[in-house]
This record gives sequence, C-alpha cells and structure tokens, in this order.
Amino acid sequence: MAVNNHLLERVEKFIQTTLATWSEVGVDRETFDFIEALDFDAKPLRKLARRGRVQARQILTLAMANKMGDDQNNTYLSLAESVIEKGLNHYLEDGALIAKLDHNKEKDGHLFAYEQAFLLSAYAWLYAATGKQIYARKAEAIWQWLETHLANQQYGGFNICLPDDENNQIRQQNPHMHLFEACLICVEHIGENNWLERAHGLFSLFEAHFYYQGSNKQKVLLEFFTDNWKKDERKGDIIEPGHHFEWVWLLSEYQRLGSVDTKSYQQALFQTGINYGLNALEFGVDELNLKTMEVARPSTRLWVECELLKAYVAMNELDKADELVDKLFKHFLIEDKGIWYDQLNENQQNIAKNAPASTLYHLYIALNEYRKAGHKPN
Repeated sequence: MAVNNHLLERVEKFIQTTLATWSEVGVDRETFDFIEALDFDAKPLRKLARRGRVQARQILTLAMANKMGDDQNNTYLSLAESVIEKGLNHYLEDGALIAKLDHNKEKDGHLFAYEQAFLLSAYAWLYAATGKQIYARKAEAIWQWLETHLANQQYGGFNICLPDDENNQIRQQNPHMHLFEACLICVEHIGENNWLERAHGLFSLFEAHFYYQGSNKQKVLLEFFTDNWKKDERKGDIIEPGHHFEWVWLLSEYQRLGSVDTKSYQQALFQTGINYGLNALEFGVDELNLKTMEVARPSTRLWVECELLKAYVAMNELDKADELVDKLFKHFLIEDKGIWYDQLNENQQNIAKNAPASTLYHLYIALNEYRKAGHKPN
C-alpha cells in the first residue's frame, strides 16, 4: 500500500511554497524574530504580540527542513541560526523561553514548561542540521532548568510555569507530551545519553496518569489534573481528539527509538479518536466531553487534522491518509500562497482571522510523515 502519487506531488509543491513564504514574509528582519501570523494575502501582521513558542517552532521547522533535504542552499538553516544569534535573546530569561512580547516589546515573563519543550526541540534539530555541540549543550541546559525550576518533587512531572500563580496551578498533560516529543528528537539526533531515560520517565507519567479508562470503558487521554495527578474537577472532563492522535504517532516513534511495545496504547487511543472525535467530513473536532463522549466543541483546527494525518500514517491507514490530504487541500490549505485557514466551524466555513505561524510546525511534520510513507517501498 502506498500513498497517492498525485497528492504526493501536490504535497511536495506545497511544502516548498510554504517554507518559502514563511521564511520570506514571516520573519521581521529588523528585529530578527518571527511574526505571529499572516493575513490571507500572505502579508505579515506585525502588530500582533509574538509568542515565545512561535520563535522556537519556526526555528525547529526550518532546521528540520534543512535536515530533511528541503533547504538546498541552506537558506532556512541560515535564517534559523540568525534568529538564534540576533533575535532570540529578547525572548529568554535565564536561558528559558518567555511566553511572549507585545508589539511594544513588553514581556510576559511567565516561563512555561510548554515553551521550554519547543526550545529543547529547536536546539535538537539545530544540532541535527549543523552538528554544532553548542546546540547539544543548550538542549541539556534547558532540561536542567526544567529540573531546577519546574520539577514537581512530590508527585513527579513538571509544574505549569514560573511563577506558579493562581491562574496556572492546574497541571496538564500537554507540556509533558511535547517534552516527550523533544526527548525523542534528542534520542535520535543528539544520542541516547540521558535522553532515553528521560523519555522513559515521561512515558511512565502517560501510563500512570494520562491514559485513563472512563466509566463508559473507553480508553481516553486526560488533559487537566490537580497537583497530585487526580482528574481536575473543573476542567478534567475536557477531552481533545487531537492529542489522542498526537500520542498515537509519538508512541510509534517511542517504540521505534526506545524498543518499547506501545501498540496496545496506540490502538486504543486511535480507536477512541476515530470513534468519537470525527465529524461528518471525518475531520477531527476540537473537544469531547468525557462523561458523554459527545462533541463539546464542534469546530475543527488544522493542527488537529495534522495530528490525525500522522496517526493514519503511524497506523498504516494510508488510504485514509490520502483522503485526509485531499480534504486538507479542499478546505484548509491555500496552495499558491503557502498559508492556511486555521479553523473551520461545523459547516466547514473558515472562522480564523489569520494564518498563524504556530501551525507550520504541525503541518510540516505531518506532511513530511505523509511524504515518507509515499517513498517507502511497497
């Protein structure tokens, strides 16, 4: 079984178009940082606040593109390193990535575990592309910062952010998922060292707390917790199909890199997402309710569809992957500009105000997984 050749050609072309677009108009060359979003004419929206996570995601995407052979002249890698050298320092406190800068360069100085996961991934991909030891050392430094400042010594895992104010006390699986992802990137490209052991630790959290059997016997991924990893009373019934699909792919990567059998977890999360988390067009919806397993938020985000695509590839459902890619071109992607509609309502109408830069990371990895499936021998 192989992916559709015509769709594969469109994907190849879109990858080249979108990388060119975001590296040309998605970067502010006065401040050497990345712009938060483009309008639907692919013009930069310069007055939007710029999030730290976007800086890290764009760096990792450009470095990954270089490593994957999509950067023949090293243009994207050069840009990524220029941002590291000239612009990223405005987003760092004690080496850690802040939440955001507004258009007046005022800082939101919260230091979230989520942001650090992407900075860690960015350094790992830069090391993969360049072989420069400085990036391996920076990756290790970020992990040490997390252990020092955000590790929850009593119950394990990491707290949400520093400072740990009252708005950020609910614990979440999401930053741990992305730290798991970052550790796997480090295992593959920096070397096992301590990274595989760290991935094992995060997988243990998944097994002990995130993976959950509800009262209806469905295996689900919990999102929100108390400090001691009990399901949060206020937000604990929110279920995100996109994260189910994301874990399917991550668990397949963990199995490949860590020689740990995760097939039963992959299958269970995949089936829950497919059985309950798709709309009539078979797009993944934003949220479900745990008690009823009914759709709580019927809109669809492009990042969710990217994770669904990765899950289809991981589960070798390549016919479904073809169908989804075709629908992405019909409903989400603006092919000639290399941008996208980021969110559709339940009638498949665009409700996004712009094309956010943060989606490029999801999209590039998903299309790259699809492309790799297309290049595998039958």
